[in-house]
Amino acid sequence: MKKIGLFFCSILVALCSVVVPRAGADTVCAEAAFEPTPIDMYLIGGQSNAAGYSRIGANTTETFENVAYSGITEVNFRNGSGEAISTAALDYSNIKWQVTGGLGTDSTKIGPEYGMAKVLNQYYTGDKKAFIFKTAAGGTSLLDKTRELSERMGNWYPRSLWEEGYTPNIRQNIVGNDATGILYEFFVENFRKVYNGLVANGYAPQVKGMVWMQGETDLYGDYEQYGDTLKTFISDIREDIFKITNDEDAKAMPFVIGKIAPSFAAWNNGNVPKIHAQQERVAKEMSGVATISTDDLIIVREDGTINGTDKYHFNFQDATTLGFRFGEKVWELADLKYVAATAVNGKLTYKYDENDDTKIIFYLTPDEHYKLKRITVNGKDETANVSENSLTVISDKKQTIAEAEFEQKEKYSVSYEMDEKNVGIVNGSQFVYEGETAKFTFGARKGYKITKVTVNGVEIASEKEGEYFYGKAENVSGNLRVAVEIEKIASDNGDTANEKNKGCKGAMSIPAAGLLLMGLSVIGLAAKKTKK
Repeated sequence: MKKIGLFFCSILVALCSVVVPRAGADTVCAEAAFEPTPIDMYLIGGQSNAAGYSRIGANTTETFENVAYSGITEVNFRNGSGEAISTAALDYSNIKWQVTGGLGTDSTKIGPEYGMAKVLNQYYTGDKKAFIFKTAAGGTSLLDKTRELSERMGNWYPRSLWEEGYTPNIRQNIVGNDATGILYEFFVENFRKVYNGLVANGYAPQVKGMVWMQGETDLYGDYEQYGDTLKTFISDIREDIFKITNDEDAKAMPFVIGKIAPSFAAWNNGNVPKIHAQQERVAKEMSGVATISTDDLIIVREDGTINGTDKYHFNFQDATTLGFRFGEKVWELADLKYVAATAVNGKLTYKYDENDDTKIIFYLTPDEHYKLKRITVNGKDETANVSENSLTVISDKKQTIAEAEFEQKEKYSVSYEMDEKNVGIVNGSQFVYEGETAKFTFGARKGYKITKVTVNGVEIASEKEGEYFYGKAENVSGNLRVAVEIEKIASDNGDTANEKNKGCKGAMSIPAAGLLLMGLSVIGLAAKKTKK
């Protein structure tokens, strides 16, 4: 018996080895067309209120499953003694595929990513996700300073202001090495690795904007220089994002500046308006740049008590509000449109018309044996306008919400009327769903032939010998009664084949019977050989 098993295994291997080459091709392998998954990226940079020092509240339970995240908030390329340490970097392995609380400087804190995700989560559904990328460090300067925390973490001094030939050492610094531009270079390098990782793993990332929460460390200095440097920073970061993505839109990437809270470190910090003036100037002078207010987000109250997590950082509620405002403003600047397409018992996908971005084409794909029950777009029933499982609508709204519901089709029985002694069902549907196609294959006994097949009294034609289909053009809307008529074929001597095969059951076609006999012969030979 072991040899019989091996014999049949060899037959299967041989059959599986048969390939049919394509005409004119040297290889038989064909790669399926691959469509990368779109993912929209939103960037966060800055110092501590960007990094996230806001202590999580007791009610922080929301999870934003449509928004992914990758971030680093403690850069430190030197320790407190000025000794060199390695700097961990971001890459594809650091990605969290949903935003939760605890993505600030540690698992007990949040930054603006939480509120941003709250906004973006409502705009992304299905396979398409938003992605928040963050590199930030507390106490760091935009200007070329090395004081306090900037000494350990570096500063954000932009690339085009570096001395000729200078490149920050972001891998492992040495004692006394210049901190100039460390954070700028680190931000760009982190982005490059995450972006390339997404591409390598089947995504099509596109940067939609960046938000910036910084300036507290530069409150005491040359304010006009701060504004000029911020303009250079925005221009440089746009150019470097373009070089990585090769996306022309990156050259005008929306950039949102979070204004410093007037109550930073004190109820009325007199230096804050000077930075505000520069932040507003930059937004006025540069295209695609805007500011958001934090005047109502109180860190230190008028009586001197602390409303924030501490006197430098927003509390949880205000940090969430900050992120929410960032998300709304960058969405506005990017002039994005949102389409939410959901379906029950099927799929609902869409695309914009190539020549008209107000025209949206929806594609409806029901689950097997389901049909469309209803589709609404922005609350309006559009079911009657569906044609060939697609719907085209005109919508110039920022938000277009489409909902489709599919219901199960009616199921009908299939019964058969035939001379079961002399004709058999080789393959026959026992039931059929509304509007679908039923298939019947019949085999007549030797000496007989099928002359007519009717469904509910209407004759149907054979697709090929013995095969019949019903429902391609016809609308199946009830139970089916299939009747098969046969007649004898007279032999040359006047006898019928039926009379010569009286013991034979007629539920098998001749080809099927021949294959079975051949298989039995092969088994018999193998068994005989084994017996020897």
